[in-house]
Amino acid sequence: MKAVDRDVASPIQRPQILSLTGARFFASLFVVLFHTEYVWLDQATLIDGPIRNIMKSGFSGVGFFFILSGFVLGYRYGDETADFPHHRYFVARFARIYPALFFSLLVAAPVALAAGLAPGGDLALGGLGPVESVVITFLGNAAVLSAWFPEIAYWNYPAWSLACEVFFYALFPAFCAVVWKGGRRAAWASCAGLVVACTLLQGLVLAGPIPFETVMVFPPFRFLQFGVGVVLARALLLSKRESSSALAMVPLLALLVVFALSDRFSRDYLHTGWIDIASLLTIYFLAQRESFLTRLLSHPLLLLLGESSYALYLLHVPLRDTTRAIVNRVDALQQLPQELIFVTFLLLSVLASVLTFKYVEAPARRRINAWGRAREASRTVDGV
Repeated sequence: MKAVDRDVASPIQRPQILSLTGARFFASLFVVLFHTEYVWLDQATLIDGPIRNIMKSGFSGVGFFFILSGFVLGYRYGDETADFPHHRYFVARFARIYPALFFSLLVAAPVALAAGLAPGGDLALGGLGPVESVVITFLGNAAVLSAWFPEIAYWNYPAWSLACEVFFYALFPAFCAVVWKGGRRAAWASCAGLVVACTLLQGLVLAGPIPFETVMVFPPFRFLQFGVGVVLARALLLSKRESSSALAMVPLLALLVVFALSDRFSRDYLHTGWIDIASLLTIYFLAQRESFLTRLLSHPLLLLLGESSYALYLLHVPLRDTTRAIVNRVDALQQLPQELIFVTFLLLSVLASVLTFKYVEAPARRRINAWGRAREASRTVDGV
């Protein structure tokens, strides 16, 4: 199901693929479950087995977001490579990611400060004292550098992916200009080549001496996933026929089966390129002809949750740590079932993300984009 996207910085008003907005919520929720399952559900035998395995596989949601990010930008801006709107593009990218990011750093501040300034804490950077370490850590996160310097990521560690996104945004105009020159077959060939390259590189890293946890947050390493999304958008726009979007159920079910059985093999395999294949096929089919699946994902409630999913992704760890700190200090809360605390945290996190989207993220985005348009108009009048 498609509708006109009125909040696009590109002058080409392509129909927005609403089903992908709804899908973003579930991808974000997947990451949330990964970061919270071991906190409150470690003793919950009810979810042992396949359900817990699926939760433990939630880190794969970040790769889906990287591919989706490349796809959305390629879909919106790909046909403008001859006269790329650099000013409008970069203002829109800043407006998209920074307000919610900075707000999440403020939400994370109480717990981060308590951890960073605690006597005997182990969060000091190098030979620096706790105060200097806290200041540098905050400034580094505010400058969106945590993927380049993982030791500062503790302030709000999901924000490492935003440092990757900034890197992707910087390279996108040049990368898009190259891949947009070929036809449909070249787009699919490029897509396959990037997936193979990603798989080979991941295999080399897994077999090498560098810890994979270090490399997996490195922006150039993750750019291949973003690139897959860009060329996938090119393939979609050149496609001569539409398939049923219900076909997205095939890669989705395949992912769930593999995640559910992931305790039977090394989880390292979940970092390999076949996950990217399933993700790109899911995105490709969700952009196709309307079906029951796209109608479901385009429901107004899921659209709101999808729009709020970025805030959910950024806020869930600060809210998790704050909730845990409160529970640890209140004896009455410690007597509650852990499952009840988990469900309450989840509902409050979703509510907080919706409120953040409506009253922080969206208004700030509109104002920044309006400033960018006015600035561009004045430059045009001045002949700049």
